[in-house]
Amino acid sequence: QTPKLDAALRQALIQQARVDARAHLDTAAVPLGVQYRELRINDPQTQWGSCNPGAVICLSWRLVMAPPTVFRYVAVHELCHLVHMDHSARFWALIERQMPDYEQHKQWLRERGHQLHGWLARR
Repeated sequence: QTPKLDAALRQALIQQARVDARAHLDTAAVPLGVQYRELRINDPQTQWGSCNPGAVICLSWRLVMAPPTVFRYVAVHELCHLVHMDHSARFWALIERQMPDYEQHKQWLRERGHQLHGWLARR
């Protein structure tokens, strides 16, 4: 692949990730009764997503290459941090109420997530 093709493909995937992330976040925020302030799409090395106390949610653009339910799981996970800013039992129970099959998506990321970093190496 040429550098221009890589750049164009990366930009297209980032744009699609932004569209998909907004759809997942907007849909999942309603039953949780939360609002996020800002969405950032980036390329973190070790986390698929993060949420800060200011309600800024950051998600990896590479999630667009995962199954949609895996992307949705990460979005739900980060939104749940707006209710519980930790990984307590209450936090995981809240995720389970929103997405009863979350464990299989969490496992997919554990087992296969590293493959998403094999495409379009970091700049």
